[in-house]
Amino acid sequence: MNAKTILVAFLTVSVLCSLALAEWTEPVSVTEVNSEYADWTPFLSFDGLSLYFARGRTSSYYYFRIFEATREQPQGPFTSVNEVLSTSGKHLMSPWVSPNNLRMYYFAQTEHPILWQLKVSERASVSDPWPQGTDISELNALGRISDPRLTSDELIIFFRSPTIPGGLGGYDLWMASRPDRALPFDTVRNLAEINTAAHDICPSVSPDGLTLVFQSGTHGDWQFFRSTRQSLSEPFGNIEQMPILEISGYTNNHPSSLSHLSYRV
Repeated sequence: MNAKTILVAFLTVSVLCSLALAEWTEPVSVTEVNSEYADWTPFLSFDGLSLYFARGRTSSYYYFRIFEATREQPQGPFTSVNEVLSTSGKHLMSPWVSPNNLRMYYFAQTEHPILWQLKVSERASVSDPWPQGTDISELNALGRISDPRLTSDELIIFFRSPTIPGGLGGYDLWMASRPDRALPFDTVRNLAEINTAAHDICPSVSPDGLTLVFQSGTHGDWQFFRSTRQSLSEPFGNIEQMPILEISGYTNNHPSSLSHLSYRV
């Protein structure tokens, strides 16, 4: 992320009419949520009523914290923004929340020393606060990984890493799976059919795991791409650029939630 990205970071939302590129609407700013600070890594809940995101570098605190913006109708304006999770001395970013709104997967980063960890926070009911998350130890053991995004059944997780052996260069996209939510993730795989020698980052997967939107620097500048597959046993293919989502003059980052696409620029 360059300095321009940090200085002008804000959230945008585009409504998905279907998965056809021609049917995406032009992106618009979520003015009721955006602030003068860095608003990053958005995720729109499955019911469309909550927008989770990270905010940091403010006048009162430096580290990123996770916030939730809420609204009464899926297409209405957000009317409330509240901090929901923070940890002293760590950046918390890239929230992903399960369809029942009871589990939040996210990325925690310490700076001195540099340590990246994926965590999951679980609460008993939607009226409870989010507790501090526990480590996803089997994935954290791989090294520096971030930006978790999952299928709706929470059995497949996608993330980025620059350090796992077998990558194609820079940051690569990876996935891991598990047969049951109570079991650890295994079967870690490099998405070699998508990755390039440039940075390939910020995955966002459809609930069924068949469509992946991601960000790549393969053409020298950050751009959005979409890739699809016919079944979970197949590799991704049919890679298409998504120019309608790219706002000229800005760095576009972190596509998220393929029922309503949220991302930051």
